[in-house]
Amino acid sequence: REWLRRHPEWPQVMGAMRQAVRAAHGIALDDVVFIKPGSLPRTSSGKVMRSQCRTDYLNGSLGRVQAPA
Repeated sequence: REWLRRHPEWPQVMGAMRQAVRAAHGIALDDVVFIKPGSLPRTSSGKVMRSQCRTDYLNGSLGRVQAPA
């Protein structure tokens, strides 16, 4: 949670994430999204509900964290 307050570092972290995914999988990321802690939808057993995550991402309700202006 403390890391989210370090928003000046977000562009460097996003760049590193993009490079790591490209190097490991050979694909480019269109978007990197920071979300609020605990906002991923989970099943009752604690598994991430990937389909629901996709739906929430596409309709803009994933709980994104925006850097302060």
